[in-house]
Amino acid sequence: MQKHFTLLLPVYNEENRIERLIDYYSDYGHIIVIDNFSNDSTLTRAKERGCTVVQIANNGSLQSAEWVRQALIISPTQYVLVLSSSEFIPPATLKVCSEVARTKSHNMVSTSVVSYTCGSNIQLWDALIKPVGRRIERFYNRDELDFDSIFIHAPFKTKRGGDILYLPNDPQHTIVHLRDSDLKSLTHKHLNYAAVEANQIINGGLRFTLRSVFKRCLSDLIRYQRLDSSAKGLVASRELWARVMLHFSIYFLVREGQDGYGIDYSRKRSTQLWESLVDTARISERK
Repeated sequence: MQKHFTLLLPVYNEENRIERLIDYYSDYGHIIVIDNFSNDSTLTRAKERGCTVVQIANNGSLQSAEWVRQALIISPTQYVLVLSSSEFIPPATLKVCSEVARTKSHNMVSTSVVSYTCGSNIQLWDALIKPVGRRIERFYNRDELDFDSIFIHAPFKTKRGGDILYLPNDPQHTIVHLRDSDLKSLTHKHLNYAAVEANQIINGGLRFTLRSVFKRCLSDLIRYQRLDSSAKGLVASRELWARVMLHFSIYFLVREGQDGYGIDYSRKRSTQLWESLVDTARISERK
C-alpha cells in the first residue's frame, strides 16, 4: 500500500504494547513515535522496529494546542493520523484515511468509538446519553486544523468547517478503545486531565465554580445509576470515584491558579516561616 500520510504514536512507558502497535500499523504509513520521556524499554523496542523516535513532554493529555503544534510539525506529510496506545483502528478506516490523503478530498475524518474497560464492554458515561455513539477525530490535514479550538475532551475542528468526512457508525469504521486501569493509574490519569483542563480554563479566562463541580458529579451519578446492575462492580464504581475526584481537582486547581495559592505561594510562605524560626532560635540562643 502506498503511504500517503504519517502516523504519530504518542507513548509513555508502553513497553507492553509498543511492539504490537508498530507491527499492526506499519503497513499503512511511516510511524513516528513521540515519547513523553519513558523510563522503561519503550524507546529501545521502538527503535529496534525501525521507527523514528522523538521526545516531547506533555502534562498527561494530548489535547492541548501546544502539544499538537509541536507534534504535527514533525510529520513530513500534510496528512497525519495521531494514534493512541489504547486504541485499535480497523483496516477499513485506515484505508479511507489513505484515500482521503491521496485525493485531498477532506481535511478531517471523524469516526465513532466504543470503549472497553478492562476487557469488558461496560457502557460508561458518554455511551449512555448519546444514542448515536461517541465520535473522535484522529486523522486530519495539519494545515487546516483549528488549533485555537483545541480543548481537552472537546472535538477537533477545522478552520473552515464543512470539510469533515463522517464515517458510518459500524464495526468496520469504529475505533475500539481498550482501557486498562486500576485505582492508581486511574487516579494518576485523572489528576493529569484535571491539571490540563484547569490550565485551559485559567488561560481562557473562564469560570469553574462549585456549582459546576456538583453539576458534573450529579450527571455522573445519574449515568452510574443507569448502568446495568452487572456493571455496578469495582470497575464501574472506581470510574465514578475517579470522575468525582477529577471534577473537584479541576475546581481546586483553578482556584489555586486564579487566587495565587499554588505551590509557589506555599514555598514562599514556608520560606518565610523557616527564616522566622531560625531568627527566633538564634535570639533564644543569645539569651
